[in-house]
Amino acid sequence: MEAKNAKVIENSEGARTISSVVAFNQKGELLVIIPAKPQAVTNPTNTLFGTKRLIGRRFDDPQTQKEMKMVPLKIVKAPNGDAWVEANGQQYTPSQIGAFVLTKMKETAESYLGKSTSKAVITVLAFFNDARPALAYGLNKEESLIAVFDLDGGTFDVSILEISNGVFEVKATNRDTSLGGEDFDNALDAGISSKDVDEVLVGGRTRVPKVQEIVLEIFGKIPSKGVNPDEAVAMGPAIQGGIRGDVKELLLLDITPLSLGIETLGCIFTRLINRNTTIPTKERQLFSTSSDDQTQVFVPVLQGIVTVSAKDKATGKEQQITIRSSGGLSEDEIEKMVKEAELHALKDQERKALIDIKNSADTTIYGIKKSLSEYRDKIPVKQMAGSSGGSSSSGGSPGGNQVSEADYEEVNK
Repeated sequence: MEAKNAKVIENSEGARTISSVVAFNQKGELLVIIPAKPQAVTNPTNTLFGTKRLIGRRFDDPQTQKEMKMVPLKIVKAPNGDAWVEANGQQYTPSQIGAFVLTKMKETAESYLGKSTSKAVITVLAFFNDARPALAYGLNKEESLIAVFDLDGGTFDVSILEISNGVFEVKATNRDTSLGGEDFDNALDAGISSKDVDEVLVGGRTRVPKVQEIVLEIFGKIPSKGVNPDEAVAMGPAIQGGIRGDVKELLLLDITPLSLGIETLGCIFTRLINRNTTIPTKERQLFSTSSDDQTQVFVPVLQGIVTVSAKDKATGKEQQITIRSSGGLSEDEIEKMVKEAELHALKDQERKALIDIKNSADTTIYGIKKSLSEYRDKIPVKQMAGSSGGSSSSGGSPGGNQVSEADYEEVNK
């Protein structure tokens, strides 16, 4: 953020948008984003993409089984039952692949800013809590009701947001992983008619004329194209980061897209927090035990990570516990992944140092040759012959001889 304006940073290759692609070449070296993309043709079994679809999914999930038939990825069953991917003879979690991409993006940001970064706003699948692309659109709007219609490469998301005096309130959100249209109607459960919507945002694959035609039929309004749909997913979080920092004129009120509750006597789901509730939120409800003098209470939480507390009204004793989904990673697995990430980072630094040494040598040799050529007439013949021979044996033009690891070690002695 520069003042109230979000800015997209170009990476070292000059790209403003990236593909979440990770690959391992024949040497086992980790390649991320642009260098990884060509590997999809020459080395498809060790090239990983589209793994965000697998985040949080079990291997036996019907959607995972369907995914296995559509992509060249080798999807395997993890010890905890989650869907992981295999490449380079090792198994990786989908989150781990995402971490490789995020690490590269962190390096890009730090290179541009000239300093280290430790905080970030990261977009996630819209079904969880994301409607922030609308922030990029509504930054200068005073009051309006907008629909975010995002047909992305792997998901179809719809969110309804209300903007009023710099406050962005998410009214409803929903997602269809199969790219069908049934969830579109369900997303409008904020008690709002399509006629009430002031603007419709188009994002991702919704550049397709037929999709825009359908949006026009539903809302009766031409979709707004004032924001680059590919960059909106980054501009929105940048603005949200500004809101959490120095930008005080804006506020985003997000919601929980899923109803949360607990299982009570008789295997009945008792809803405590309704979907589309503005978060953060807290809800309390009084329950009685199923038998007298009961000393323990088992509180099943059916989905997500939620903190639940139980308090005995008679004694005033209270117990609080955090319930996590069973599909999470163990501490040992997380520690192993961190060590692997550090190892890859070290190898990347060494490889970059080799390239920097080579580029520096090539630049020096090129400069010497250019000077010899320009001042050839002023240099004695004997010195000219010796200089030409020395420069020829040293290297050559950029892109010539490769610097070996032995050369790198020799330089660093």
